[in-house]
Amino acid sequence: MFCYSAAEPESMKPTSMHVTLYRRPGFMARQMALDVLIDGERAARLDERQTLEMVLPDQPVSLQLQLPKTDIRSKAITLKPGRNSLQLECGTPLWVLFDVLSIGYLQPFRQHVLFVQPCAPEA
Repeated sequence: MFCYSAAEPESMKPTSMHVTLYRRPGFMARQMALDVLIDGERAARLDERQTLEMVLPDQPVSLQLQLPKTDIRSKAITLKPGRNSLQLECGTPLWVLFDVLSIGYLQPFRQHVLFVQPCAPEA
């Protein structure tokens, strides 16, 4: 009897994700390298205008940025398995430039000082 399965054989499924992370120029921490956290653990450092290429296991992982030696982190994003490659960008939003009162250091705003997001498609 012949049986057809549409599922990929285990040997054909990707075993890793290639993630490219680009740090846009920004005002906050311009001279400071940012820590790249994978599942809460420091995996790399990223300087301004630097591109970091990482190979991650093909399983759900959490990625976020942190200013070294502070509690300022980006919101964590979950990278889901099944993608061969993913391009992300990170930096600081424009409001930080006008933060003359340093509210970015206050607890409710700490996760809004840095961002990580998928790169916008080029037109």
